[in-house]
Amino acid sequence: MKVDGNGQAKILTAAEIDKLFNEGFVTARDRALFGFCLYSGCRISEACSLLTSDVYSEGQQIEAMEVLTIRKKNTKGAIATRQIDTHPQLKALLEDYAPGDRYVFPGRHRHNGSINPISTDAILKTACKRVGLVGVSSHSFRRTALTRMSNAGVPLRHIQEISGHRSLAALQVYLEVTDEHRKSAIAALDFSCPPSQEEPEPTSEAKPQTRRRGQRVVRQKDVVELEPGDLVQSPAGGKCVVTARLHGRVYVEFDSGFKDNFPHHLLKKVG
Repeated sequence: MKVDGNGQAKILTAAEIDKLFNEGFVTARDRALFGFCLYSGCRISEACSLLTSDVYSEGQQIEAMEVLTIRKKNTKGAIATRQIDTHPQLKALLEDYAPGDRYVFPGRHRHNGSINPISTDAILKTACKRVGLVGVSSHSFRRTALTRMSNAGVPLRHIQEISGHRSLAALQVYLEVTDEHRKSAIAALDFSCPPSQEEPEPTSEAKPQTRRRGQRVVRQKDVVELEPGDLVQSPAGGKCVVTARLHGRVYVEFDSGFKDNFPHHLLKKVG
């Protein structure tokens, strides 16, 4: 979290985003401006310099395009032009706002024709003060978007295409590692074998099927089937809900919105 301009930008929670957009920002322009950063993962300077013709369709009616364009000359380092699909929430915010003739967000004092990024800092500071949020910067929206994509399992290479980072290494600096990430990483280091138990040899008809993973034997009759919607306990002790099963792994989601996946035998069904 940033303090007096130091540190990384704060990652926003869903509740904080809701507060900012429903109570903090009081104009359609401010909601559209910061909404563009949140739902496209772009830099504030890129949002400020957007051309109306790259965001809105021609015509009398205000209609956002299905694909938005951030021109190469307006990106950091002028690396490449990026095209980003319009999120439904962003489309609604853009269509609730009347853009300028040339620039989507024209400047009050005509700074290069578009709003000055420095002015957006003051707008955000006022909005955060209004709802009691601290440590938020204009970069928080970009970092929140990229971290949310990563947590949802989107490949880094795909995120890089959207964010415009020069390298995957530069992108990874943005991505937050939570306490839940760290706990799950350590919990995955499960090298123990279940204690052997003397069991009567089952008859050929009742003999359970087994499958070997290295030295470990998993008896199918001892495996509790998990289905999407089941409440389970993660190896770190947290409660989560099963969302899917694929290739022997169980995909889960925690109350915080964090998603992960584990081998079937590491999860314990609750209830």
